[in-house]
Amino acid sequence: MASPKSKSRLGRLLADSSLSSELLAFQAIDTMSPVEVNEESWPVFSQDVMSRYNLYVTHHAGIVFLSLAPWIFRLEKELAGDSEAGTDFRIGLVVNSQSSRDRLFSQPTSDAVVPLAAAVVLQDPDVGYFLLSATPYEPIALTFDSPETDLVLVKLESSPVRELEAVPAPLDFYEPRPVFQPSHAFDQPSHLPTMLDRLRTSRHKTLVNQEVRLSPVTLGIFTDAHKLLADETYRLGVAASEVFRRCEVLQAELRQQVNKANQVRSKIETISGANRDDGEGDNAAYERRIAEAQDRQDRLTKRVEGLRKIIGKATTRDLSAKERAFFNEVRTIEESLSERTSSEGGDRNSLTGASGASKPLWKRLEEAKTLQDELLDEVAALKKAEGVTDSGSLGTTELRIPQDIRRSKLQQVQGLLSRETALVEAVRARLERLQTL
Repeated sequence: MASPKSKSRLGRLLADSSLSSELLAFQAIDTMSPVEVNEESWPVFSQDVMSRYNLYVTHHAGIVFLSLAPWIFRLEKELAGDSEAGTDFRIGLVVNSQSSRDRLFSQPTSDAVVPLAAAVVLQDPDVGYFLLSATPYEPIALTFDSPETDLVLVKLESSPVRELEAVPAPLDFYEPRPVFQPSHAFDQPSHLPTMLDRLRTSRHKTLVNQEVRLSPVTLGIFTDAHKLLADETYRLGVAASEVFRRCEVLQAELRQQVNKANQVRSKIETISGANRDDGEGDNAAYERRIAEAQDRQDRLTKRVEGLRKIIGKATTRDLSAKERAFFNEVRTIEESLSERTSSEGGDRNSLTGASGASKPLWKRLEEAKTLQDELLDEVAALKKAEGVTDSGSLGTTELRIPQDIRRSKLQQVQGLLSRETALVEAVRARLERLQTL
């Protein structure tokens, strides 16, 4: 058991050690501007109900939200870790990270005489997540969005309950704005009567009922009264100017809303047809609009069909057996017409034989024309020989061809020519139709 002397020595050591200890300044955060700083005002800290690393700072100028979450979890993970490699680098990152700061509410006056009550944060299922504070004249409430929570989805069996029909939202042609609160300067009483009452009970009460005389005491009384009235009139002037400014803003907003309402009205009248000056009835207007819509639909259908045909021609598809046979036939005819090589020899009578079917069409046509010319020459020569024999200039007898044989030969040649000509014309017409496709 230690003696009293030793106890006092231990107490002095503990006191010395407590005096020598210092707190580590990790980060400095400004919650107000230099203009708002006032030595008579002290901040009040309030905790958040959602996170222990969030807090609210309340002072005479406003309410500030601070969050240490950006770096506190890093620091906790670093302190709980066992790895020492790269510790300096990671600690440097933690030191350089900044806390979240947000100015939630700013008091218009920013006067230390009008303080703000300490903020209280509440989370209630019925009311919600909000912050509550107050001034000497009015309450202050800020509603926050509730944080998302993980909900357990329960699978419900299908029921015969009919689903509710969706109700169309009303027309929203206005913009919400905060409610204007007049300045509390209009509700504050004047301090001049209080000053006069204090003057009546002071040692200079005799000056109240006497005539005004030039003296230092009178000058001091008038100076104090002037300061008091100047302060009150200044506050009233600022409040009145704010009311005047808000009235002008209200007129502009009201004018804008009236214009928007007129635009909505004109659209409704255009749709309903109430603004028509031609005297057309509603049924006639509806029928006209339906007819115009049908015409427009027909035009669109024709355009779609045209585009479909163009796309069908542009796209490649497999040919059928008949189409392939037709193309082969066209290709064969084209090759037979393009071959313009001259060939000599051959039997003239091959046009009527089986071997003539394998010759090109153009060659068969040329042979038929040549045969026709030769036969015509022979006929002319025979006619000339008959004329000479009849005149008696020649005594020798010539070989005569009977008329029926010559007539049959000529008919045969003309039939072949007409047949070949018809075949060539048919092929030409078919090629022209193919080129137009």
